[in-house]
Amino acid sequence: MKTRAVIFLIAILGFSFFLRFYKIAGHDLWYDEVTSVNLAHKVEHPSAWNKHPPLYFLFLKAWIHSFGESELALRVPSLLFGCLGVAAGYLVAAGLFGEGVGILTAAILACSPVHIWYAQEVRPYTLLPLFVTLATYFLFAAFRRNRFRYWCGFWLALACSFYTAYIALLLIPAFIGVFLLEKNRQEFLRSFCWSMAAAVAVFLPCVPILIDRYFYHAVFTWFRPIGYDEYLLTIENFNVGFNASSLMDRVAFPVFFCVFAFGLLARRMDWRKTFQCLLLFALPIGILYAYSLHRASPIYRDRQLLMASPFYYMLLARGLWLGRPRFLRVSLIAAIFLLMFWPLTNYYRYFFPDRGDWQRTWVRQKQPVRPLVAFLKPRMRSGDCIAHTDWSTETLLRFYWRDNPYPQYLFISSVAGKSFSGYADAGVRFGDISQAIRIPTDKNKIKGERIWLIATGFGRDGLLNQNSEAVIPWLDKEAVLRQKTALCGTQILLYEKKK
Repeated sequence: MKTRAVIFLIAILGFSFFLRFYKIAGHDLWYDEVTSVNLAHKVEHPSAWNKHPPLYFLFLKAWIHSFGESELALRVPSLLFGCLGVAAGYLVAAGLFGEGVGILTAAILACSPVHIWYAQEVRPYTLLPLFVTLATYFLFAAFRRNRFRYWCGFWLALACSFYTAYIALLLIPAFIGVFLLEKNRQEFLRSFCWSMAAAVAVFLPCVPILIDRYFYHAVFTWFRPIGYDEYLLTIENFNVGFNASSLMDRVAFPVFFCVFAFGLLARRMDWRKTFQCLLLFALPIGILYAYSLHRASPIYRDRQLLMASPFYYMLLARGLWLGRPRFLRVSLIAAIFLLMFWPLTNYYRYFFPDRGDWQRTWVRQKQPVRPLVAFLKPRMRSGDCIAHTDWSTETLLRFYWRDNPYPQYLFISSVAGKSFSGYADAGVRFGDISQAIRIPTDKNKIKGERIWLIATGFGRDGLLNQNSEAVIPWLDKEAVLRQKTALCGTQILLYEKKK
């Protein structure tokens, strides 16, 4: 590794750390982050593995024990995993296509808006790309040198990726395809087979949970059927993140596509490495798309498929590096980074342009929670209770108001739907929800003369969900509305029972 490349890489890693650390504790935890904390506290119980494998949450539990549960402390691991992922991306790209492409790949990963987004969340989504990229590095290192330590590194990193996210199993056919494209594959056949078998064998204890989650339980299925256009939307998010406007998407997509296509097709002498990289990017996405055509499943594509994004960025970097003449190359590099930096300014201002697509409404729920607690604390009195129309606000309130002496309920109307009710029941069993009250049948279970209703939807964007629109008219008949306040994307309504 040349001295100049070392200097560039250190500078990129420093800049990557700055982008991920800036305003990292600037907003309260949102629902998924609090869920991570809850899972970490219960990770020894197999029931906690239904949504995610346990590796990240075991680490998070140890981290909480050492550093506490502040926003900064909880988010730092994701930041560190993201920065290490930048370095790992350099190692893979430099090994495949040379140091120039490696430096550009590291720079793109460092500035990627979607990677920065998840590097500031208490979630396992930056750990998965790190393990996947490390597994790829060790595999190609083993192809070059055929040393036992590289094969051990490959199976260990691959097994860790399986224990980070179930979707990492889609890498098995991708890595098999990479192996089949290798020129001297006969020489590595035995080593490759035992390393893959070892990684799968380590994961076997989780297989029953995986089967139960993806093939038998439909209760958590809240997504509608998925089309190819929403996978294109995932690529758009890889390009410019969640905070870009529709106009920027339309400008950025052809630029990124042309550079990607050039990186894929240029210099055919490298076709084997290029298509190995393409397999690692495209095959997991293709398999997931085929699966989603037949079964709607609670898979967040942008988050889970983040594991494939480093290979997309490698092909982008290859297209930029091979651009000729030099003026065109410099112009394209400037355009790519300008298109990524502009949405970052929106991200740091917590500004979300109106995109009009359903998928990005899920990223708008990072509303503050502390003002809700500060509003309720001085106004509540003995004999009061708190009711919610969405499970997310109860989970958040329980985290930020640990010593809350008042009973909390989740009101569920008959129009809430099977998925909503099923998720609520699971939350009660798991301890994330205090008590589910089905109205009107369970109204006698409500303990309290005054009810503080927090009405909202999961997105907390000021709009009410279907459950809220049914609960509020029922309460209007059963009690007297004394106060109504809009706060932090919710409506807080104070009801007093009729005497």
